[in-house]
Amino acid sequence: MKKLAIFDLDGTLISSLEDLTNCINETFALFSIPFVSSEQCMNALGHGAKNLVHNCLAFSNNDTFSDSEFENILETYSDIYGKDPKNNTVPFDGIVKMLENMRTRGYKTAIVSNKPHQFTLDISKKMFGNLIDFTYGQSDAFPRKPAPDIIHHLIDESGFNPDDSIYIGDSDVDVRTAKNANITSIAVTWGYRSKDVLVKENPDYIVDSVFELEDVLTFLISN
Repeated sequence: MKKLAIFDLDGTLISSLEDLTNCINETFALFSIPFVSSEQCMNALGHGAKNLVHNCLAFSNNDTFSDSEFENILETYSDIYGKDPKNNTVPFDGIVKMLENMRTRGYKTAIVSNKPHQFTLDISKKMFGNLIDFTYGQSDAFPRKPAPDIIHHLIDESGFNPDDSIYIGDSDVDVRTAKNANITSIAVTWGYRSKDVLVKENPDYIVDSVFELEDVLTFLISN
């Protein structure tokens, strides 16, 4: 019987691509760097802000900056994204109701994201309030996913064990994180990676809708 449902954030619980792309391109405009498309930004996601900026620079054919120049670009992006109102960042349809139902059924819930910790915490509070029990973003305290360290810490903190826990995400990184942490994995197909990419990672479950996710979570807490 599962007791702890751990979720990725971007592409799993929230739709955030438009705001992320806008903030990347607002940053690039300040440095006279060509813009990237939303698809390119999507393909750059999954490994944290530093890799997002680096990969988007590569997509724009501008990845030859010195370390100090890159750090300036990254700091500028972080400042712009931190101040952005994120008006286009919203939970996917059905997510809030799903979380409410899972809490009613007895799950503890958590978010583990490669998004910087403060941004992750702010969005978690704004979008989900007390529907999320534990929230962890990327920080110097733990290596980024797919390293399992943050999952292990969260499981210990929550008083559960790996057999009690599930990780739900939309990317190959998320499936690898679950496997590295030795916990059940659920891959969702409405996010920022194709179903083909997810299938290759061989998750325990693949779901195509929030309703299907809720059905799987309900089954897992009952068995």
